[in-house]
Amino acid sequence: MVCVSSRTGTYSFSSSLSSIDVFRVNLVLKTVTNVIGYLYEDNPNGFRHESTSIVTHLTAGDDVWVACVPGTASNIDGGHGGLHSHFSGFLVD
Repeated sequence: MVCVSSRTGTYSFSSSLSSIDVFRVNLVLKTVTNVIGYLYEDNPNGFRHESTSIVTHLTAGDDVWVACVPGTASNIDGGHGGLHSHFSGFLVD
């Protein structure tokens, strides 16, 4: 899941992740070490779902994406068994 900015400006991003297992992911800008948001779900029992939204300034061509945290299990579902995960972004101004 990657969003690339088409022009310089303020962008809004949202992510909603579902899983049948615990997960840890970061929203990152340009490099995997530049974390601008995160979603963690450590509940060992039952259905897992987390959502977040961020607003940030980007330069044309910047990449923003969801990255699994190194060293952690991140079993994210994209539409299996009624579970849905989403990542989107748009230019605000």
